[in-house]
Amino acid sequence: MAASSDLILPFDEFPEYLKANRYKVKYDSTSEPKFEHPWWDLPKCEIDRKLQEFTQRILDITGTSPEDDKELQHLKKTANSLSQVERSTAVKVALVGAQGAGKSLLTNAIFGCDGLSITGADGAACTSVIIRYANYPPGLDEMKKFFAQVRFLSPRIQETMINEFAKSYYRYNEDEDDSEDEENLRPASAAQEEIDRRAKDTAEDFFITFFGSRQNFLECWSPSAYKSGEFTSICQLKCEAALARYNDKMTSQGIPFSANDHKDLIVQIKPFLTKVKGEICLWPLVDQVTIRFKHPLLDQGVEVLDVPGWGDRNTMRARHAEEVKDTVDSELILADTIRIATDDTVINNAHAAMTLRGAEHVKIVATKIDSINANQLEQCNGNPYDQIKDLIRVADEQERISEEEDEILARVNVSKYKLYLNRLLEKQKIEDRKKEIDNQLAVKLQGRSSNGTPEVFHASAFYYMQLIKRDKIMFSEQPALKYLFSLPAEKNLKDYVFHINILIPSFIEKIARTTKDSDRDAGFRDLADEFDEYREDFMQNLLSQSKDAFDDISDKSTERLRTESKAYKCQVERIVKKQWFQMKGPTFKKLLNMKGVILKGVSKAQGLENGCNWNKQLSDVMASGFRRWYMKHFTSMKDMRPALSQALDQAHLNTIGKIESSSANLVVVEKAKKKWADFRPRMEAKLKVFMTKIDKLEKYFLCMATMEDGRENNLMSKVTDSIYDAVASASPATRTITTGKNKGKQVCVSARFPFQKEYMMKLVLNEENHLVDAVIKRFQGQFDRRMHSLLKEHFQDINDLMKNFSDWLREQSPIDYTIHPMGESIRESLEEQMDTFKSISEELKGLLPIKVKQEDETASTSFQSGDTCMECLRFSFA
Repeated sequence: MAASSDLILPFDEFPEYLKANRYKVKYDSTSEPKFEHPWWDLPKCEIDRKLQEFTQRILDITGTSPEDDKELQHLKKTANSLSQVERSTAVKVALVGAQGAGKSLLTNAIFGCDGLSITGADGAACTSVIIRYANYPPGLDEMKKFFAQVRFLSPRIQETMINEFAKSYYRYNEDEDDSEDEENLRPASAAQEEIDRRAKDTAEDFFITFFGSRQNFLECWSPSAYKSGEFTSICQLKCEAALARYNDKMTSQGIPFSANDHKDLIVQIKPFLTKVKGEICLWPLVDQVTIRFKHPLLDQGVEVLDVPGWGDRNTMRARHAEEVKDTVDSELILADTIRIATDDTVINNAHAAMTLRGAEHVKIVATKIDSINANQLEQCNGNPYDQIKDLIRVADEQERISEEEDEILARVNVSKYKLYLNRLLEKQKIEDRKKEIDNQLAVKLQGRSSNGTPEVFHASAFYYMQLIKRDKIMFSEQPALKYLFSLPAEKNLKDYVFHINILIPSFIEKIARTTKDSDRDAGFRDLADEFDEYREDFMQNLLSQSKDAFDDISDKSTERLRTESKAYKCQVERIVKKQWFQMKGPTFKKLLNMKGVILKGVSKAQGLENGCNWNKQLSDVMASGFRRWYMKHFTSMKDMRPALSQALDQAHLNTIGKIESSSANLVVVEKAKKKWADFRPRMEAKLKVFMTKIDKLEKYFLCMATMEDGRENNLMSKVTDSIYDAVASASPATRTITTGKNKGKQVCVSARFPFQKEYMMKLVLNEENHLVDAVIKRFQGQFDRRMHSLLKEHFQDINDLMKNFSDWLREQSPIDYTIHPMGESIRESLEEQMDTFKSISEELKGLLPIKVKQEDETASTSFQSGDTCMECLRFSFA
């Protein structure tokens, strides 16, 4: 709330203001305001109580069920699962930003736990691994309140990472400068020196960690050991030995830890998060650490991922972090208020996130909004600043007078009044700063997304942590975490609606079928056999033909890329020969070592003042082709939606036909038809989810190929990394000098730079294995594999849904075992309680805050009529 004239109280009105605002309330994170949504009106406690009552009534009756009575045992088992609502997958939110941006403080503030996330207060990196904060896991020791699981990187990633660390250390300390090949060698810029030093320091930290000391590391290190591969082999053995200590504790989820207090837990796992003096730390080998505990936000179905700060010079670790970040649903980009609107890294990362997710799933958080010193406040002028400052001067005079007259009460009131005015002054500055930042970011990010610009939050985690340490704080000062709380609201409501409107009535139907033997008919079993035979044939053909159709669309979408490949090859050849090969040898070598990337301001070489990115240059050559691929594939998928929907319609009609043509009696036929009608919209809903996943996959691969979002983990790098490494390590043949003062020295028979250029031409421009062909092949291969995986997953869901109908049919058929007298008695008790079960079910429905349709109806999707694309997908199942 901004300061305004009606809030700037004169001193004579201030005592009344104090009286009106003296009441305080105890802090409670659950009382923070949320976005309006029916989910918040849902009486969850009452629903949970009734579900427990419903389950307990069933268990009280079926608890003594005979072990061989399959139906009663199934009822008892199912009743247990109905006692609480099964929640969908949690919504994942990533916190990203540079080191020192305030991610750790914000994490502590979000969860109200000071020390839960390690801060960089001592100047070092706070954490070096991905940390996931997730809900308390069911089934674990209730006596322990905090759990952690430490999971390590795969051996392949470890090996690549070690090679990169060794290469960084070698280049900084031992690499030859090729001065005999090149003249006029330019000194490295300060920025480049800083980048190389940081990469060397990170590598050195890693090696000292695993060798136990710097001395042990240096005893194993030598340029010859690095070149021969001996040193990296030793490192691999050291890693294996370090991890072997935890073999007895290792589970599929990682190494488990537990504690009663979050600070005790952090002490246990800190060596896996960052450097700890005097301890062996395994943070370089850690994939991610999951910390689990009870918290209202986590209980709502939110997971928070703290991603390490930008700037990791180890390419493999940076790409791994990007891969994890690509899996989240929303992204919070944090930056210090002072530089948020001027930092290119912040703007570029915001642009990248908007490109991949859309602006609605990206939020920018300006941290340390209240970091304002007295000098900054003194420089503020104009109203209301001048008005407040005038009152402060008057208050100073009042304070002086009260001290001279020794009026204690007056001096106390004046002191509180001055505190009020200073806070009002600071509050106005914060409001003005927020408006300025919002305007600057809106200008810089406008036009970057068709869905507008990301919302900007302003946070002061440090001030918040001070507030929650007090027993009581002003209610108006509680921060709003409503955005995070609102993320899973819709999903959570649907989970409850599905549980109440679908699962409970369905279970009551099972009870009814179990208690009434007269309703059973052998015709249901015959129908189930016929349906299973049809289902297996239908799903096998549907998956096969869909896969062929999707492969055909993929081929046609990439056909334009292959057709235009000759033009791309010419452009690539021009870039390589006219730009890359025109560089000086040391510059060329530096780019090879840096995977083709030189940042702005790092190099003094002519033409590289603004930086250079070989992969982006190559991606830009083919970007137009990949955008055409995207439009072609996107359009084809839109045509596929009605085709797939029509296939499911055909399956629906064929099933109805088989039911009607069966030899079963009329009652059986009508019951089966009515039940099958419930499955069609649910199949359509799964199709809608499938097509949404395809949309995301297409967008992701477009970003990967074009590098539109500036990602490290991109298509071109997957092809060129090995090329750059091979060229960088390539050397011409050597000879031994036989005379003179250099007798016995090994020298190259020709200059290295021309040799490396020739070798690069062979790897990049060779017509039989051209870079462009390799990129297209890799792109289509990776996309097709991901698409096949999606297809398999989707059709398995459809098959499982159809199998549910088959299971329902079989449940209607006569049982094939003798019912025990105890089983007869239990069935009679269940039948007597049917009205009570139905009553509880209706009461649960009445607790829903709004009138909602059944989940299978709300999830159904109507597709537009039009071209069904049947020329590429022909379904003909009798």
